[in-house]
Amino acid sequence: MGFLLIEFTLCSQMVDESPIRVWNVYDPTPSPADYNVELKKPSTGAVIPKGERFVDLKSPSLSDTSISSSSNNICFRTPNPPKSSKSNNHQFVKTKSTELFKFSAETEALKEKIVECNNKDETIRELTEQIEDMKSQLSGLETSITLYNYEKEECEEKIKALQSEHETTINDLKQKHQAEIDYYAEKIPTTEANLEEIKRKYEQLKQENRKELLTLLSNINKFEDLYNTSMKNFQKELREKEEELEQLKDKIEILRVTHAEEIENLNKEHAEELQMVKIEMLKNIQVIENKLEKAQEESNRKMKILEKSKNEELLNFKEKYEKDKLRLSHDYNAKIRQMEENYKDANKLSEIQMKERCQEIEFNFKVRLEQQQKEADAILKECQAISEYNIIQCEIEKSTIKKDLADKAAQYESLLLEKNNLQQSCNDLSKQCKDLKLKFDNATTELETVRSQLQNEILEHKKSITQAENDKKAYELALNKTYTTIEALKNRLLNSDHDVEQLKSELESTEVSKLEFEGRCNQLLAELQLVTNLYEEVEICNEKTLKIAEDKIKILEKELLNKVDVLKDTAEDTQKALLTQLEQYKNELDVAKKHLKEQNELNTKAQELIQTSSKELNGLIVENEQLENENYKKQQLIEELEKKYNILKKEKEEILINYECDRDKMLRQEIKLKEADQIKEEFLEQTRSFEDLLRKINGLERKNEELEKKVLDQESLIGPFRDQLEAYEMEYKVLVSQKSNIENEAKEMGLKYAELLGHQNQKQKIKYMVELKRKNFELQEQKGELEKKLRAQTRQIEKLKRDLEKNCKVTPKKMKNGTENKENLLSPSTNHLGSPGPLKERN
Repeated sequence: MGFLLIEFTLCSQMVDESPIRVWNVYDPTPSPADYNVELKKPSTGAVIPKGERFVDLKSPSLSDTSISSSSNNICFRTPNPPKSSKSNNHQFVKTKSTELFKFSAETEALKEKIVECNNKDETIRELTEQIEDMKSQLSGLETSITLYNYEKEECEEKIKALQSEHETTINDLKQKHQAEIDYYAEKIPTTEANLEEIKRKYEQLKQENRKELLTLLSNINKFEDLYNTSMKNFQKELREKEEELEQLKDKIEILRVTHAEEIENLNKEHAEELQMVKIEMLKNIQVIENKLEKAQEESNRKMKILEKSKNEELLNFKEKYEKDKLRLSHDYNAKIRQMEENYKDANKLSEIQMKERCQEIEFNFKVRLEQQQKEADAILKECQAISEYNIIQCEIEKSTIKKDLADKAAQYESLLLEKNNLQQSCNDLSKQCKDLKLKFDNATTELETVRSQLQNEILEHKKSITQAENDKKAYELALNKTYTTIEALKNRLLNSDHDVEQLKSELESTEVSKLEFEGRCNQLLAELQLVTNLYEEVEICNEKTLKIAEDKIKILEKELLNKVDVLKDTAEDTQKALLTQLEQYKNELDVAKKHLKEQNELNTKAQELIQTSSKELNGLIVENEQLENENYKKQQLIEELEKKYNILKKEKEEILINYECDRDKMLRQEIKLKEADQIKEEFLEQTRSFEDLLRKINGLERKNEELEKKVLDQESLIGPFRDQLEAYEMEYKVLVSQKSNIENEAKEMGLKYAELLGHQNQKQKIKYMVELKRKNFELQEQKGELEKKLRAQTRQIEKLKRDLEKNCKVTPKKMKNGTENKENLLSPSTNHLGSPGPLKERN
């Protein structure tokens, strides 16, 4: 059927390629029956014999013309001409002109027949041309058929040769197979002996494993005892540490209470001192005001007396000038000497008093500084000792923890079967951790309360500082009042000469007040230093609390440091303000000097008596210069004190650096403790994985026991089938190799045939392909039979292999090897039994 269909398709293509001109006729012609005219005698002269018209013509087949029905084929008959009548042959009838072109049905029929004949002739010519083409094609097909037949004979010869070779190879394989069977039959007893040895070894291993399990159980019990003892020791240490923490908390509370009491006492003392200073200032101001009023009254009286005496003296001056000149000169010289002696005595007394006061102030200041330094050093030593003690304890605990962890790791490698006990211990530890967390939370709450108390103390310090600032403002107001009084005195002294002595006394009093103010400023500076020391003590307390919660107290440290800086800035501002006040005093003294000089000039012009006062004023200027030198020395002392303050600041910075180093050490210790926690977590994870492995091992042991039972049951059944399995495997390999060789040869032959058939006609190719297909069908049938046999053999081989694999699976190691080879399950090397080859797809 396939061959007929191929021929039909080729013929249809050829017919389609050749142009059919029959269908180019424009007007359809009627059937020949319509042209058949009834005649008495057929005309012989007009009939063409069939033999001459159609030479070797046959009706075209359906396959050649690709026409479905015979009704569409052109069938016609040549019309017979009308018979001529013999009567009246020689009589010529005259026709009319009208009869020549007379319309009739016969004339129309003749015209149509003529047209039909012409069309038929054209179709006949075209058909003859097509027939000649078909003949040429048939001749080409015959030549190709002959060639294909020749090639067919050659292929048959080659197939016979291949069959003979195949038979020889099969015989050789059979011989080899028998030799292999004999060889494996010799090996069977040796393998059985090996299996028995393996069984014995397996039993020995079982006994050894049981002994090891017993030793492990005994070790586990020992480890439980060790673990319980270590837990008890750990709990004791925790209790001791908790007690130490409580003691430290009590100490901190005691220090807090003492610190608060000291701060309160200092605040009270400071307030009392401020009140005393205020009272003294008010008293001094009142005394100065009273003195000024008295001086004004006395100066008015003296001015009146002087005016009267001067008027009288001016009248008697000319008369008594020469007489009294010598006497006055002697008297004034004596008075000047007495004034100079009095002035020197007064200067010596004032210098002695000033030195004594300065020495007292310096001694008190040094005593206070030494006391504060001693207290600060003692506090620092205590803090350092506490920090060093805590660090040593942490390091000791760390070393002990490391040792415990090392011991536990060593025990873990040898004792991997203690899950349940460890779980219980872990639950206990988790409870203890929760308790410790609760204690830590309580400690944090206590720290927050401490922070609030410290903030309240800082607010109290701020209030005291604001009070000091208010006192400073009061001092400034008092000084402004004194300035106003001094200016009024200056204006009054310009008009009076005898008030110079009063000015001296007032200047001395102002200088004394100035020295008092300087002493008070020094006291304020000392108090500021005390405040800074107190802040340092507060920072030390914060350092103690930082060991419990460093992250929260860092913020307090920054705030306290900022506040200390603010206090330092305020102290510096107060120093600057005091220095500016001193400069104002100096400027005012310079102004007073200038006024005194002007007064001396006026007095010299008016009277010679004023010369003595000018000399005394020069002496006062010298004294003022001496006082300025003393002020310069005091400024140097102030600079030295500032240097000492800077030294103390540097020491404070060094203490802060040491504190940061200690804090870094604590952070490192915390990191190490976190690492220890991570190691514990890893230990717990390893115990969990170990438990999973134990479960798997138990399951595998159960499976091994079941498989051993199966092996013992199936060993009796496997023995006689081993030889057959090995023989089937060898046959299968041989057949597969032969199959691959035949396929390669078939591919090569196909390529050669394609090269040979590339230049030949289509019909020859068709015939050759038809023959090849027939042969291919035959070969495929043979191949199918062989494949059926192979499949049956492979199925038997697979069954036997499965039985062998079930019997061979004795130890878990082989199971593991099987699971490791999961990736190669689908590879052709491992799964060659189930793959019948590429010929299966062609079927």
